[in-house]
Amino acid sequence: MYSVLAEKKDLDGAVRLAYREILTREPSANEVTEAKSVIKANKDFLNGMVDFRWILLNCNEFRFLP
Repeated sequence: MYSVLAEKKDLDGAVRLAYREILTREPSANEVTEAKSVIKANKDFLNGMVDFRWILLNCNEFRFLP
């Protein structure tokens, strides 16, 4: 599914998929806007997605703290 989104450069779909995969929730409208700016800051779509996914993986919401 991710490769289809990448080929079509469907930013909204790619952002929603990343949030569901990593944070197991839907992003807010503001989060989608911020994510799109991160992705577009990179010249290559896939590298922009890599940067964005790393941001999600490093956020406090993702971390498990017992």
